[in-house]
Amino acid sequence: MSMMNELTGVTRKKEENFFVRVLKYFLPWKGDDFGEILRKIVFVGSIVFFCMSLQAVIDYYKVDAKEIERHDEIVQLAPDFSDEGSSIEDMEWEWEVEYNGPVAEDNPDVNMPQANQNKDNTTVYEQWNGLLKQNKDTMGWVKIPTYIDENGEQYINYPVMYTKEIHELSGGKFEDYYLHHNFDKRWTESGALYIDKRCYVNSALDRSDVITIYGHHMKRLGNMFTRLAEYKSGVDFLKQNPIISFDTLYTKNQKYIIIGCYISNIEENQDNGVLFDYWRYRDFDEEHTFENFISEINKRSWYHSDIKCTEDDEYITLSTCSNEAGQSKLRWVITARKLKASDDVDALIDSYRDNKDIYFPRNWINAKGNKKVYDGWWY
Repeated sequence: MSMMNELTGVTRKKEENFFVRVLKYFLPWKGDDFGEILRKIVFVGSIVFFCMSLQAVIDYYKVDAKEIERHDEIVQLAPDFSDEGSSIEDMEWEWEVEYNGPVAEDNPDVNMPQANQNKDNTTVYEQWNGLLKQNKDTMGWVKIPTYIDENGEQYINYPVMYTKEIHELSGGKFEDYYLHHNFDKRWTESGALYIDKRCYVNSALDRSDVITIYGHHMKRLGNMFTRLAEYKSGVDFLKQNPIISFDTLYTKNQKYIIIGCYISNIEENQDNGVLFDYWRYRDFDEEHTFENFISEINKRSWYHSDIKCTEDDEYITLSTCSNEAGQSKLRWVITARKLKASDDVDALIDSYRDNKDIYFPRNWINAKGNKKVYDGWWY
């Protein structure tokens, strides 16, 4: 009788194929004790979570691939003023900067070529029509012409949106509309580049003293303002890419030279109560003075130069996230001044040098020390 039992056991083991044994090892099975069932449930749960996460990552990159493809189409609509002078692509630093000021015999800039001049300062140039037909919120275009990939494509080359509209989130919270909406007004993680809604651009002359433009840092995806992090890599990169091209609907071939690259906190508790609210410097006034604006940039900037700035100049500020200090919500900020016909651009570029005494927010110091750190544009 005992021999029959043994033979029956051997037969059952042979009947259980490999796949059944695998299932019994990983899935709860009749006869398992509580500890074994718990182990299997945790394992299965981990597999399910991993698959869901993997699918989310795949979907994320699929969406981004579509965004990049769509961006290539939008770039074809970018305003092209190349036949009217003022190009950086020749790399000769031959600048023709628009002058919109009053005519005066003692002003040496007045006699410069006027090909770029907007006669009434409110004309929307026809080159914008393609973009405006697709999205009336288009307000400008920003690019860094010299910062290109191996195919000659510019890493930062985007339309800039402007609207006071906000997007309602769950729980009665709101955010800027283009923070998570693209050019086609579809929700996306990358969003779009957009001007601070508190700024204004009414004409070539009637605009905020400082126009702040926001863009996401998308890490390894590399789009939007992600690549601005390269300016952390050193002064040589700045010297190679010192000029930002930015036009509104009312201007042509406007060039801005970078005057500061810096880390900034956006909440007082990130820096022991200290806050440089650069985004609130739109028009210089008694509360937000030009002197304080330049002073804060100079003490925080990773680089210095001989570029002279005045209250009458026009400025742009590009703002994106800085991730080196973890979840501290710090910002990497680049501020630039509009070029003037009297600028010796070569000399200004040559004057870029490292700042030896940078002011860092406390959260940065806690995470990285009192020093510059570059972990890669993708970080």
